[in-house]
Amino acid sequence: MQDTSTLRTRLELADGTILRSPSSWEISESLRSLEPEENNFAILATADEVYIQTATDEIDSWVLEYRDGSADRHFGASVSDVERIISAFTRYAEGDRSWLEDFQWEPVSL
Repeated sequence: MQDTSTLRTRLELADGTILRSPSSWEISESLRSLEPEENNFAILATADEVYIQTATDEIDSWVLEYRDGSADRHFGASVSDVERIISAFTRYAEGDRSWLEDFQWEPVSL
């Protein structure tokens, strides 16, 4: 596991927007801008293969995933509230790993 508190973050949205070391406000506004048909995902990365990401394909239906290096450290959860997604992304960016306890994680197989 990498310590994200010492790493710079990069937020990328489906529409091509890229923010380096985004503030909590920028994270919140970016995630609120996601919509099912066009701009439907966001990835907040600290390194290659180390990230948290979300996607939506319906109103109030979200998938939250995180990867902590190798494929066996890739997990996902279903979420119905964007506020929970915003909280997880914000804490991730701050290096606070407490967000991991807020969801029921399942391994993701690609």
